[in-house]
Amino acid sequence: MRTWSSTSAVHGFSLGASGALKLVFKYPELSTSAVAYGGGSINIERTKDPWILDILERNLDSRPELIHANNTYHFLEENHEVVRAAGIAFLLICGEEDEWLQSAIDFQSALLGKAISVELRTVPGVGHDIQGLTKAEGRNAALFQDRVFR
Repeated sequence: MRTWSSTSAVHGFSLGASGALKLVFKYPELSTSAVAYGGGSINIERTKDPWILDILERNLDSRPELIHANNTYHFLEENHEVVRAAGIAFLLICGEEDEWLQSAIDFQSALLGKAISVELRTVPGVGHDIQGLTKAEGRNAALFQDRVFR
């Protein structure tokens, strides 16, 4: 049961989606929900993706302690009980042609594994495109948010 009165939502696209998810797990007392467009979060301690590894090198010097401290999966592990007890809900929206769809599927599985409410909506024929995603699913995201705020 929630002991605070937060009614805020976090939304993000692409890297912003990952950031939005991280914020909710790092500071669960501040949000009631998150909507992530264009992917989920990536376990940056386990990734082998060259693009992500390059970002980690440029921004965190590939230092394991910094990577761990910035890994959404770390905060998921640390705070999943608080997130679940607070009833924080998650909506992942990703195009079926999006190269980051697997990150959304993986993150959905991680949340379900912790018994956290999450819905994944995939959009046929859409890639990594915020306009295509919001055109197809923006109304559903607004309805999701409305349900959460009620």
